[in-house]
Amino acid sequence: MKSIGDQAAAGFFASRKVTDHDIALSQRSPDLLGALLLGTTGASWGLRVPGAMSPFSIYVEFGTALGDGAYDDLLGAVTHLHGAVGPADNGNASLRITLECDSALQAAMLATEAAQAAGLRCGLPLDSVVGIEVTTEAEADRRLSEESSQELAGLAEAGDIIGVDEDTLASLTAELAPHLVQQLAGGPVYRAAGVRQVAAAHRLSLTERTILTMAVNAEEPAAPRTGPALPAPVRHLPDGTLHIHTSGADPSFTEAAAALTRRGLLQPGPGHTSEAGGLLVRASDRGRRHHALTKESPGSGT
Repeated sequence: MKSIGDQAAAGFFASRKVTDHDIALSQRSPDLLGALLLGTTGASWGLRVPGAMSPFSIYVEFGTALGDGAYDDLLGAVTHLHGAVGPADNGNASLRITLECDSALQAAMLATEAAQAAGLRCGLPLDSVVGIEVTTEAEADRRLSEESSQELAGLAEAGDIIGVDEDTLASLTAELAPHLVQQLAGGPVYRAAGVRQVAAAHRLSLTERTILTMAVNAEEPAAPRTGPALPAPVRHLPDGTLHIHTSGADPSFTEAAAALTRRGLLQPGPGHTSEAGGLLVRASDRGRRHHALTKESPGSGT
């Protein structure tokens, strides 16, 4: 059974036998759906809903695309509802309108009817609405503000935050997928906050973090040593290289240095094979960036 809104839309757009649309549809004004359709047909009526009302922002998507010219007709049907129209990310036609209602449920019902009537102007069937999202205007504004101010990260930035090279980063695509903002020709763009969540699951061990901090500090001999105290098997060299003793020392230090090197955070120091019983390494550019990005992060191991 068709709703009153459907009947009103079908009666007006199909038969066009009524010359005074406002008078014809005003007979249906006690029904909220019919009252909304008054606006879509050019009437000056507004919604009359008892009780306190709040503004709602409603996004509606149709199940098909529209030609450029048809968007003018679609916009004309929702202009009085502060409407905006355009293609969705998947190419389908979509619109957004604002309604004063006393609940999200009522806003969803009225917006659906409004979208159906607007779609008829563009030749869309009444069942062409495939999706709807209702939020208060305050929540819509909050989301917009959050989206415009959020920190983003491309492939290079994501690699620096997590502390891995691009090959390793590719293996984390599934973990990063929930934080994807947009896929561009140059690569994916992620929410940096989400990338940091992934980084937390792949954070350095305490020993790895200690060695990376010492390697970064080793390049600034004039600066005060703000990192952890040097363990016995490790010492700074004048050229900014970190020397890790391997003979008879705790193997965890060399294992951590090797892991950091595989992640591209350390690189072999100059003449790294010249000193027997020792491993010479220094922080790579990625290692310095990763250290700077994570040294103040909660749970980073510092």
